[in-house]
Amino acid sequence: MSSSGAGNRPKKTVAPIRQQPFRAAKRPRFSGPAAEPQFPPEIWEHIFRFIPAWQLPQLRLICHHWNAVISGSPSLMDRCDVRIDASRLNRQMDQHYVPANLPPLVTQLVVRKFTIVSCDHWWPEFAQRLKELQLMYCAMTVDVLYGMLRRTPNLRRLVLYGTKLSGTAEPDFQLDRLTLLVVCCVGYEDNSRNILDGFERVFPRLEDLRLKNNSMPTNILQSIRTLQNSLQYLTLLSYPNVLDGLSELQQLRLKMLGLDVDVQRDDLAPWTKLCRMQPLLENLTMSSSCIHVLRETGRLLPRLKTFTLTVRNQMVASFLETMPRLEYLEISGCYELISFRNYTTPNLERFVLETIETEDLFQYLQRSPRLRQMRLNNCKLGYCEAVTASLPNLTLLILDDLNCHPNSWFSLLAHSFNLEELTLVYLRYLDNATMRKICKMLKHLKKLSLLRMRYLTDYSANHIIQHCWALEELEADYPFTEAALVRIESARNIHVKRPRARSDDEDDEEDDDE
Repeated sequence: MSSSGAGNRPKKTVAPIRQQPFRAAKRPRFSGPAAEPQFPPEIWEHIFRFIPAWQLPQLRLICHHWNAVISGSPSLMDRCDVRIDASRLNRQMDQHYVPANLPPLVTQLVVRKFTIVSCDHWWPEFAQRLKELQLMYCAMTVDVLYGMLRRTPNLRRLVLYGTKLSGTAEPDFQLDRLTLLVVCCVGYEDNSRNILDGFERVFPRLEDLRLKNNSMPTNILQSIRTLQNSLQYLTLLSYPNVLDGLSELQQLRLKMLGLDVDVQRDDLAPWTKLCRMQPLLENLTMSSSCIHVLRETGRLLPRLKTFTLTVRNQMVASFLETMPRLEYLEISGCYELISFRNYTTPNLERFVLETIETEDLFQYLQRSPRLRQMRLNNCKLGYCEAVTASLPNLTLLILDDLNCHPNSWFSLLAHSFNLEELTLVYLRYLDNATMRKICKMLKHLKKLSLLRMRYLTDYSANHIIQHCWALEELEADYPFTEAALVRIESARNIHVKRPRARSDDEDDEEDDDE
């Protein structure tokens, strides 16, 4: 839930706004050739529209017929990513390379781990339809990059992740439809070069700019100044005088601002000037432990609905009374003590607390009647913390590695009787008997994840089968045996997700980030 969709990437945690992918279900074995319904392609296309976008590439692998239906449908391919992966890091893409089996209607393409020298023989015709292009861990000259982009007149979104650029070039074209540019961990041969140099002329109508580079030259502000009339969403890592620079942009009117800047008491003047210049701001990500800065932020941004805050010191969350319209609140830190006292957020719908210590969290949440989604990750709760009133609108809950008395988290579950999605990760003292009570209490549960639960055994599989009548999907790992998971699948037709094993590619990407 951090704002959203990052330089050195943090440890991945489950978040309510982003579902983790899982393996496609195995195709059933049929006894005869007539087992598959003989629908015309139009019917299959209509059926596939209800499938999540990330599953469509997996469905293409099941049979030739489904592959033909999906690959031949512009509306389905518009939702489907196609990847071109190098078989090894830094493999050259030159005049001899032709990607195999590319569907003709691709609109979203990911290219990974290539050194791109030339693609003129296949790219010009293929690129005409592209709406999204991601270049990940690639290397190329700026001239080659411009040559590729010149052939994408319909491009809306461009992502450069871990890409290495070299050389210089002057663009002689524009992409008027491109609205999103993500630049993350991108490096130039010349480290002092402005990473946006030239891009501001190519993308004159850019609305969403996300700069997540560890090194940020000071002249980056020149490019942002050129784009300020169209920008609505801006994410920046810290660089010298960023607050002063942004507050001087007279035409900049943002709806979302994400800053990796620790705003301190000494920064109050430029920060308040920036806030006054952004009266339309609804979504803000920042770091600060100065309560005066935070209270002024709420006072100067009356439209604020989404607030993501990183704290460095303990505090009383009195800033909440200056932010009455908040619908999403996320607070993270390093086990700083946060007190919510008697403050209330009446419109709060989604809440995230990560690596924080608190004594009065549940009392605060009970004063948020609209709360729908909540994630508590690696937090330390007070020994006497308990929920005493129902949370009738809470439908999604994630509890990940909580340090508290088991009665605390159990009281939360007992008063969240309308839960539909529940994720429990490394909860101490969750045993089979407690799992039975949870299964009996949560009658509306549709999705359940049980990860790293050391005190659960296969007996809990029986409780799931007997009591979770609404359950549609289960994600579980050790200590559940494969036999228990198969029994759940066969007894109730529940889709069981086995956590995906870490791939070599992911290990390589972690190494590349370091």
